[in-house]
Amino acid sequence: MTGAGTGAQARAEVTGAVHLARQAAAVRGYAPGAATAPLVVPFTVWARRRLRRAGVLRPARARDAVWGPAPAGAVTAGAHVLVVAGRLAARR
Repeated sequence: MTGAGTGAQARAEVTGAVHLARQAAAVRGYAPGAATAPLVVPFTVWARRRLRRAGVLRPARARDAVWGPAPAGAVTAGAHVLVVAGRLAARR
């Protein structure tokens, strides 16, 4: 692979590796996704490039930075509440 896409792929792969390393360090063992990340990251770069060339993928806007992570944060917080409630109920 040559050209501008090479730098983007390298950055994405490094970012993925850093996230996996942090997860593995946090749990002191296997991090979920460690086996599949080497497949997913290059595919994501390839797919985004194809979508951008086809005109389907538009440039990100500032509001996307809010509306993208907001639902994920809400779901994560909700799941955390359910897990804690389940643990408290199991203690009774």
